[in-house]
Amino acid sequence: SLIVKLAIVICALWFLYTEILKNEDIDKIRSYYVLLSSNQFTSLGLLLSLLLMPINWFLETKKWQYLVSKIEHVSTTNAIKAILSGITISAIMPNRTGEFLGRIAYVNNADRIKAALITIIGSLSQLTVTIFFGGLALITLLLQNRFNIESIMQYSLCIILFCIVTMAPIFYFNSSLIFTITKNIKVLNRLTKYAHVFKTYSFNELKNTLYFSFGRYFTFTTQFIILLHIFNVDISITNAIMAISAAFFVIATIPTPALIEIGIREATSLLFIGLFSVNQIGIISATFTLWLINIAIPSLLG
Repeated sequence: SLIVKLAIVICALWFLYTEILKNEDIDKIRSYYVLLSSNQFTSLGLLLSLLLMPINWFLETKKWQYLVSKIEHVSTTNAIKAILSGITISAIMPNRTGEFLGRIAYVNNADRIKAALITIIGSLSQLTVTIFFGGLALITLLLQNRFNIESIMQYSLCIILFCIVTMAPIFYFNSSLIFTITKNIKVLNRLTKYAHVFKTYSFNELKNTLYFSFGRYFTFTTQFIILLHIFNVDISITNAIMAISAAFFVIATIPTPALIEIGIREATSLLFIGLFSVNQIGIISATFTLWLINIAIPSLLG
């Protein structure tokens, strides 16, 4: 156990080192920081973004604690440790898929496979919120013809996105179908006793879980808007919300290897926020700082 933990810590620290110090834009970002450091508004904005970070992860803590209470009571202290441990492990895995590995370590008496599946329910709720708002943002950008593509392609993509936006909450609120599938397919029968956990949550409980996820979404979107403005990215709040939502949609739905995560985040932000602003280094700096606050710092704590 100790060897595994040490290996995870070493891998996570190496990942953070490569993402921060080996980032090809780090010199430009550092210079931009120095340029803006004398501005009091910059310091206040960075402080506010930093103060929103614990709110972001505390909401995730309460969400997981709320969900896992079905099988075991986990104290708030242990729940916070579980969330931070999950962030650390996720730092070295694509699309933050390792969260459940850190969390189930803090489940003592209950079935850990069920605890892992419960974590998936929490992740599904966050993904549902991201897909819903991101899909609507992309549809709006397409209808505004921001991407200069043919009308037939534009409307085809809008229809596909509308179907995705509609199906995401339907699937989320009917995740108990996973239990039905495992029950009726012979090969998956052995998983039925674990998948039963999907049937134990009522519509209201799943709805309450979405509230936690929306709270997180609102928090890190607010952080991003603040950071864009302190790095002199000239964009209205309405356009920023649209561009950020579209970027989060793409980041959440495409497979992203851990080693190029920050590069994908920066490229995606440039693609969408760049539709409204030409300040590329400001966009990159804001994206990098958001990752530093919400992922790197919690990973080190984890």
